[in-house]
Amino acid sequence: MILLQVLNLVVLLISSVKLVKQLFLKEVSGLLLAQSYVAAILVFSGIYTLTKRLQPDSWKFVREETWKDPALIVEMYCQFLYFSVSTATLCGTAEVTPNKWYNYICVSFQMLLSFMYFASILGQVMAPITSPPSSQRPLSRHRASSRFPSTIIHSRASSQDEEGTSKIGDNSVS
Repeated sequence: MILLQVLNLVVLLISSVKLVKQLFLKEVSGLLLAQSYVAAILVFSGIYTLTKRLQPDSWKFVREETWKDPALIVEMYCQFLYFSVSTATLCGTAEVTPNKWYNYICVSFQMLLSFMYFASILGQVMAPITSPPSSQRPLSRHRASSRFPSTIIHSRASSQDEEGTSKIGDNSVS
């Protein structure tokens, strides 16, 4: 179980690094975002179950008689899954509370990570709503400045062709 949780944690860290890179490049895939969010919830609930099994007094309000029936381990995992979902959604309504310093650090890390996911998901959902349509977006300075002189040249050339003569010294733009 320890090896499985370490492997899950490594996969979560790799996907979180990939997610951060995509966030900085502003090309986040919704599927990766959702997968990382759910994976974080599952990994942290497994870590909490692991710490409870290794150190029984590390959590408050969790059933401890797992030696009587192995099915109680599944119940313990479900309690920690509920706690992890509660922490990840920033509700904090679970009755389970950490009792050791390392669990407080782990829960705090999950809260910060979940806030990052929440902000990213909110940004993904709100971006199409808040950004103007492409036809109403202002041109960047570089593009506008590169188009403006060519417009003047083309308009002067067309006015010369229409009139047949060129006016030297006339700086007016038609």
